[in-house]
Amino acid sequence: MERPDNKQSQDEQIEDQPRYSDEELIERSIDRALETEQRIDDATAKVIASMLHSGQFTALYALSSSGAISHRLADELDLEHRLSIQQDAPEIRRWVEQLQAYVQGRESHDPVEGWPQLWLQQPEDQ
Repeated sequence: MERPDNKQSQDEQIEDQPRYSDEELIERSIDRALETEQRIDDATAKVIASMLHSGQFTALYALSSSGAISHRLADELDLEHRLSIQQDAPEIRRWVEQLQAYVQGRESHDPVEGWPQLWLQQPEDQ
């Protein structure tokens, strides 16, 4: 039985919806955190760290891959913050500031179970 031409399947409807880039998802998540006066969530922290790290031997990489907060992370974030100011990159500065607040507010610095599976999801209310 053929379906009528005026109805799309659920898969086709999903494909027709706009998809946000990782950068846009970060911005949306930060906006939500600021609106609710909370820190960013784990997934947002992971994606920001993934976008900012400069290689696998950095503290930002450790955060992005396992959730571990190393003693070097504060120095790396300070450097990223200074660079974002020098390069006039307000979006990156905002990300770094939110990630700094996240790190300061997180009690455990150990790797986080389930961290590798975290990522920002496309919103359902697109």
